[in-house]
Amino acid sequence: MNTSKAIVHVRKAVPVFGNQHSGWGCPVTEAHQANCALPIREELFDIEIHLDGSGYLLCYSTSDHALYGDSWHLTELEAKQTALEELGVQFNEWQHA
Repeated sequence: MNTSKAIVHVRKAVPVFGNQHSGWGCPVTEAHQANCALPIREELFDIEIHLDGSGYLLCYSTSDHALYGDSWHLTELEAKQTALEELGVQFNEWQHA
């Protein structure tokens, strides 16, 4: 069994729409928010990047685990870039785990 270890993390309020079962998203930009037909709310996410031995896992979930997801990346920088684009996490917000 391969276990991963979180190397950086952040807790961040993220604007979201939808739900886990029918689909959810993060309207990161104001343009996305203005064009979103669904109600937008803020959710508190725990966001981590894990080193899994061959790459990096970007893992995120709300405090109540109602919304969650992950993605695999070749580098830590790619994982951080995805977190910026999809969740609005700035590079200077990351804290060492």
